[in-house]
Amino acid sequence: MKAFKIIVIVFVVLVGLVVFGMWQAGVFQKIEFKTQEIGPLNMVYAEHKGSYMKITETIALVDKYLKDNKYASIDSFGEYLSDPSKVKEADLLSNGGMLVQKPVVKLPEPFKFKKIDKRLYVTAVFKGHPAMGAFVVYPKAMPWITQNGFTINSGVIEIYKMNGKDWEIEYLFPVTKK
Repeated sequence: MKAFKIIVIVFVVLVGLVVFGMWQAGVFQKIEFKTQEIGPLNMVYAEHKGSYMKITETIALVDKYLKDNKYASIDSFGEYLSDPSKVKEADLLSNGGMLVQKPVVKLPEPFKFKKIDKRLYVTAVFKGHPAMGAFVVYPKAMPWITQNGFTINSGVIEIYKMNGKDWEIEYLFPVTKK
């Protein structure tokens, strides 16, 4: 009987730790969507092919270049161009980099600059680790976008912000009305 009590206590503690970890990662937060016009966005980036989880290496490369060359940046971002449900992981295309105040010209390879003019987005904010946001935000975003009469018409942009030691990710789904 004593062994059974110990097993139950260990099980309850483990479940509690898992639930606490999921709460800390942002799994249970309510995600609210809204439409708004945002822009222009000035982006210094490098192209990335492969797993979206590895885009941090590309973002870090751009960040280092900008810092080494004394360009002021605002926030890091990932622009996800492929649909992972339709494209093999090895073939996923994305851009990773930094948002900047002003256009940056004459960048060496592999760095590029583009400006996205003001446009309509469905937006959401997730407070938690970026890897968890993919599992929390995207499954809720697609039905919301469809139910509200929009279609996504280019790559989704995730803007990564650090608030102290906490992550905040702003999702920008570029849309047009059906």
